[in-house]
Amino acid sequence: SNYTEESIQALNKAVASVIEGKKADEQATVDAYAADIQDKTAALELKPADYTAVNDAKATIPADLGIYTDESVKAVQDAVANAVDGKKITEQDTVDEFARAINVAVMNLELKPADYTGTDAAIAKKPADTSIYTEESVKAVDDSIAKVIRGKMITEQVTVDGYADAIETAIAALELKPADYSDVNAAKETIPADLSIYTDESVQALKDAVSKVAEGKKINEQGTVDGYAKAIEDAVAALVKKPEDNSGNTDDQGGKTDNGNTDNTDNTDNTDNTDNTDNTDITNNTDNNDNSDNAEKTGNDEGEGNDGPSTTTPSTSSSSGSVVKTVTASGNASTAASVAPATVTTSAGNVTKASPATGDKNKTGLWITAAAAASAVATAGAVILKRKKKEEK
Repeated sequence: SNYTEESIQALNKAVASVIEGKKADEQATVDAYAADIQDKTAALELKPADYTAVNDAKATIPADLGIYTDESVKAVQDAVANAVDGKKITEQDTVDEFARAINVAVMNLELKPADYTGTDAAIAKKPADTSIYTEESVKAVDDSIAKVIRGKMITEQVTVDGYADAIETAIAALELKPADYSDVNAAKETIPADLSIYTDESVQALKDAVSKVAEGKKINEQGTVDGYAKAIEDAVAALVKKPEDNSGNTDDQGGKTDNGNTDNTDNTDNTDNTDNTDNTDITNNTDNNDNSDNAEKTGNDEGEGNDGPSTTTPSTSSSSGSVVKTVTASGNASTAASVAPATVTTSAGNVTKASPATGDKNKTGLWITAAAAASAVATAGAVILKRKKKEEK
C-alpha cells in the first residue's frame, strides 16, 4: 500500500463502525458513518518515497573532491542538489532518478593529473654539455630520466615526486672528468737533465713553475692545467747558461792570464814604427856566411833567384825581450830581430815591462809591428849581400 499504516487503520476503523440496518429515525447516525469514512479517506497519508538508493549514492561520493577536476566535481554536486527530499512514494521513480544521477556523477569523477612541475624542473637541471663528466655518472642521470612515466594521476603524485628526487640526486652525483695533464708531462720532459750549467735565477724560475703544478684538477680547470704547461715551457725556453769560466786559460806564448780584456789603444804607443827606439829595440843580425854559401851553390848569375820571399817566425818572449827570426823561402837568409818589452806605467806610478809575446792579446799590435820590421830587415840584408858579392866579382 502507498499509505501509512496509521491512516489505513483509521479508515478501516471508520468503516468498521458502520452498523447496517438502521431505521429512518437513525438516519443521522448513518450519515455520521459516511462522514467519518470520508474524513478518514481524506486523511489517508501517502508513504514517503524510498530515498535509500539516493542515500547510498551519496555515500559513494569521495570525501576529498580536491583531487578531481573541477568539472567532474561540479557534476556530482549538481546531482546531489537535484535530489529533493520529502518526495512521496508516488514519486519514487523521481527519487530513484536522483540516486542514479548521483551514482553516474560519482563514477565520472575525473582525477586531476599528477603535478610534474618538480620532475620537469629536475630534468632541466641536467647540464647541456655532459661530455665533461664521466660516462658512469652521466648514464645514471639518463637512466633516472628514462624511468619517468608520463600521464600519472594525482593519486600517484608521490611516485612522480620520486622521479624528481632521483633525477636531482643523479645530477648532484655527476663526476667531472680529470683534467688532461699530457701537455704538462710533455713540458716536464723538456727540462734538461743537467741544470747545473744554467744560472741560478733561471733554474729557480723553472723550479717555481714546476712546483706550482697542482695535481688532481678536474676538466673544468683545464685552462689552469694548460697554464702550468705553458709556464714550464716558457721557463725552459728562458734558461740562461752560465758564462764560460776563462780564468784558468793562459797565453801559450807569454804565460799571461787572458781574461778577455784588451786595450788596443795602448798598442799604438808601443808600436810606433817611426821611432822604434822608444818602445822597441830591433837589432839586425845578418848571417852573411849562410847567404854567401847559398849564393855560391847556385848556378844563377850573382846568386839571384836564391832568395825568395822571406818568412818571419816569432820565438817565445822572455823577461829581456822577444826574438823574431826571418828567413827566405829558400832558407838562405837568416835574420833575427829582438823586440824589447814595452814600458808601461801603471796608475800607481810603477813601471813594469809588458811582454809582447805571441798570443798576448793586449800586445798584438806591438807583436805584428815587430814581425813586419824583422821581415823588412831580412830582405834588406839579402839585397846588400848580393850587391857585395857582385862588387867583389
